[in-house]
Amino acid sequence: IANNAPVNFAAALFAGGAVAAIFGLLALRTRGIYFLMITLALSQVLWGLAFKWKSATGGDDGMPGIPRPNLSMLGLDLTPVNSYYYFTLVLFVLVCILMYILIRSPFGHSLRGIRESESRMLALGYNVWAHQYVAFILAGLFAALAGILYVYYNNMVSPKDLHLITSAKVLLMVILGGTGTFLGPILGATLIVLLENIVSGFTERWLLILGIIYVLVIMLAPKGVVKIIDFGQS
Repeated sequence: IANNAPVNFAAALFAGGAVAAIFGLLALRTRGIYFLMITLALSQVLWGLAFKWKSATGGDDGMPGIPRPNLSMLGLDLTPVNSYYYFTLVLFVLVCILMYILIRSPFGHSLRGIRESESRMLALGYNVWAHQYVAFILAGLFAALAGILYVYYNNMVSPKDLHLITSAKVLLMVILGGTGTFLGPILGATLIVLLENIVSGFTERWLLILGIIYVLVIMLAPKGVVKIIDFGQS
């Protein structure tokens, strides 16, 4: 795997986009809480396939022993932790720049308009479903990139990475940081990962703490931490 890192990256991006393209045909038929439920259900379908398809995924044991890539053609050896950290950091910055450009583009402005009022955008002649479908596929591509970086970081991949708990954690990151914002999910992910690493050092009941945080966020900061910061600065 390490000798074919570019091929693996391309294959992962293609797989993520293909799965998103298929699931988008189903998920985008719904709205609101139903959209949330069907996306979570579809993630459980993937978990079930990964858990049962032992010949391809290793089943419950997963696929351990995946080495980090050695990009000798670029003069990069990502086997050391520090080297892989900086490689991931560079990719993270590049993805953030790409997302920012996407948000500021005409396509991004169209998505914001659809978020505010689908009926108004339809009246203006926009193909709302097509915009949402493309956005869904782009989300799958970004998720695939994050997934392969996570696999190389852990040196293994397991069906538990597709479990409902993982999906709920990602949703909590978005809600905690602030939905519909650029910096919100980044801030939310940073806070959740820090809290998980700190709290797990004192107790094994991390999921209980996660549930309490979720309830507190909904009650005290329904619009996310970013909105609180904006309010404090205004």
